[in-house]
Amino acid sequence: MKLAAFRKAIGVAVIVCGALIVTASPAAAATYDNVNPEGSACQNTATTVRSAVPHNNIGDHAGLVELRYSTACRTVWARVTGGKGDRDHADPHAKIHRNSDGKTLENTSANRATHCNSLRTVCWTSMLNDAGVTSYAWGGIDVLVFLQAQTSSF
Repeated sequence: MKLAAFRKAIGVAVIVCGALIVTASPAAAATYDNVNPEGSACQNTATTVRSAVPHNNIGDHAGLVELRYSTACRTVWARVTGGKGDRDHADPHAKIHRNSDGKTLENTSANRATHCNSLRTVCWTSMLNDAGVTSYAWGGIDVLVFLQAQTSSF
């Protein structure tokens, strides 16, 4: 009788531990590498965890660079907003960089139709797995002079 109860307790412990390992697996987050956060469930739990204001060496500044993090998907992406929301501040450039392996994604002319708003005053990158690693965002805005910023890592 005691042996049967012991075996049952061990079986329950194995199931519970196995479930915890599966739900916390970095491999699950890796399935979101290179996925556009726009329209994904990941954006529903996203917060800005780091930000920086693009600037140059003579004090000009405009816009915002954000490192976005999804708690549900354990992913990060960069989002860059132009300064005034007009055509003079359009087509911000965004990059996300994962420190552990150097993987970098950016928005380019090839993906701006899907990675920018309709006025192209806000642009973002696809997502990178951030489970157990750190990443930073970089962004630039061309406003007659080029302004850029990088967030700290998260």
